[in-house]
Amino acid sequence: MGQPNLHPRIGNYVLRRDFLSTDTVVFAGTIRARRGIDAGGMLRAGQSIESDGSIDAGGGIVAGDRGRAGGAVRTEGDLRAGGGLRARWVSVGGALQTDGNVQAEGVLSCASLDAAGDVSVRGDVRVAGELRIG
Repeated sequence: MGQPNLHPRIGNYVLRRDFLSTDTVVFAGTIRARRGIDAGGMLRAGQSIESDGSIDAGGGIVAGDRGRAGGAVRTEGDLRAGGGLRARWVSVGGALQTDGNVQAEGVLSCASLDAAGDVSVRGDVRVAGELRIG
């Protein structure tokens, strides 16, 4: 796999990979993987988590800023995206929480949803528990 491709950016580092497959990732900056991210455990970034493909993390997802996926975002745990979340579809086994907006082109499914911004979903919305928007 070689050394990660780190690019400094005004007080932030960007971890760039074509495809990222690992157990757990904890990174202070932004994680960017063009074709997708597959983490069996926790996926955590101090800034953003971005992929043109899907983002899968079994143990939960935390992005200090935003989460963005061209495909699906899936986790069996909780998902926290400080600056909002945008994906084709979203499946969260636990709580989904953001201080921003949530946008999904397909299904949005989670145990509970707490979004300070707007929620825009073109497909079904399935929230098993508490729903707070705005």
